[in-house]
Amino acid sequence: MYKDPSHFSWDMLLSGYETPVKIRDTLQGENALAHTHDFIEIVMVHHGKGTHISFPEDDTAVSNTIIKGDVFVLLPGEKHAYADCRRFGVYNICVRKDFFTTLDDELKTLQNFNKFFIPAYHASVNQLHLLPETFYLAHKKIRTLVQAVHSDSPCRTLAIRLALTDFIFTVFGEDSMSYENSASGIAPELFQSIILLEEHPERRFDLPAVAKQAGMSTSGYSHKFKQVTGVSPGDYCLFLKLDKARKLLENKALPLTDVALQCGFSDSNYLIRAFKKRFGMPPGKFRNKIRVIDA
Repeated sequence: MYKDPSHFSWDMLLSGYETPVKIRDTLQGENALAHTHDFIEIVMVHHGKGTHISFPEDDTAVSNTIIKGDVFVLLPGEKHAYADCRRFGVYNICVRKDFFTTLDDELKTLQNFNKFFIPAYHASVNQLHLLPETFYLAHKKIRTLVQAVHSDSPCRTLAIRLALTDFIFTVFGEDSMSYENSASGIAPELFQSIILLEEHPERRFDLPAVAKQAGMSTSGYSHKFKQVTGVSPGDYCLFLKLDKARKLLENKALPLTDVALQCGFSDSNYLIRAFKKRFGMPPGKFRNKIRVIDA
């Protein structure tokens, strides 16, 4: 299925201006063959779902599920591909590899910057999931960045630097953002129900009860929910449980059975299967990689 990678160079990216940042809004086909870049690429999924395939040092393909709201980073030379994409749209923020040089010391203070942008810290599980409000805020930052890239101002490079730094701060800074003053146009009852799910992902999800509490029919709630998150309520709840499991595996030496129970899984076997499908590797292998990175 996977052929030798093609290589995309900085000069191949089409843009009306010569700038240190180039942005594409890509509607991805069902599959994309493995390839590499000579630039940094920040990818934010804004629609649909698919499978992302990365190739660690041993060149073994590692597949994981990605959905609307997921963000990941590809450093120069890293090989990746896509498969099984369904209505899958992404923003590709392509950054010249020397652009962060003068900003590294400041950006390293952000909570998640080192894990994604510094090669020595790079892990195979290389994605964040933005909760809906943060996603909409990040989307607005991208629009500002696009305006800066296409500006004809003599201060364009400075505007790009400020806009890109603002986007990175929003995405790779704190884990959570305020849900107040949402400009998304989504009913506040729906957002409130999502907030409650995110606060307690380990709880059993009762779709009819949640929809009723939001003042909506079950089918209406499910439809609107998928518009906001890109997946069904049940799948989203599963992904929230898995994200909580990932954080526990990163920060604590808990037995896997305890991790499963604290995240609402009936047993560790279910957690192992779901974790591997979502992140491309079983939780034990993920924990070992994190320990190596932190050493």
